[in-house]
Amino acid sequence: MKKFTLKELRKKFNKKQADLSDVIAKTTAMYSMVENGKRRLSLEDALKIADFYGIRVEEIKFFDNNFNELLK
Repeated sequence: MKKFTLKELRKKFNKKQADLSDVIAKTTAMYSMVENGKRRLSLEDALKIADFYGIRVEEIKFFDNNFNELLK
């Protein structure tokens, strides 16, 4: 299964960081840090993003590989 980074998904669906920050009820600056690997998402927020894109959370490649391992 191909995994997509948050940035790849955002570009693929022609969305802005502000759109995703609204989905998880965080600031655009905070979402930008998540997308760039400087902050982590909660599992709840990861699930919200997956739902927004209509995909499974396992299809998202997070920058912290340990997070992906937890989802197996």
